[in-house]
Amino acid sequence: MKQKKILIAAGILCLGLMVAVLPFEGAYAQPKVITLKFANFFPPVGKQTLIGKEFIEEIEKRTHGRVKITYYPGGTLLTAPAMIDGIIKGIADIGYTNVDYSPGRFPVTEVCVVALGYPSAWVGSQCMNDFYQRFKPKEWDVVHPLWFNSCKPLPG
Repeated sequence: MKQKKILIAAGILCLGLMVAVLPFEGAYAQPKVITLKFANFFPPVGKQTLIGKEFIEEIEKRTHGRVKITYYPGGTLLTAPAMIDGIIKGIADIGYTNVDYSPGRFPVTEVCVVALGYPSAWVGSQCMNDFYQRFKPKEWDVVHPLWFNSCKPLPG
């Protein structure tokens, strides 16, 4: 009987310590949802817009809904020339832009967009991403590029 009382007392003591030590407030609360704004200047039916939608769906799926992204295609939040400044100012968190629409802002990267005669848009995109990863131009320190892509090569 004495042993049973000691075990019960020890159990109560352990339970008391757990209650005192564990942070119950918020311990079982739902994780905070992060909401972001994604601006795109391409029309709502454009291929780049559809890729943006797929990107959003994938992010939301991989984060189990903890990241929600509101999409603003067709220049509804930011136009192409205003994209970088809009991201820097916090108007959008993510933005689809083109180096050509910000002449002089990314002079090192502009070397990738001159008519180099890439055999395909895929090759041009790989070259731009490789260039960025290898050289990490300081001109991008103000924003964080997620990926680079190229358009179709110029005929020629």
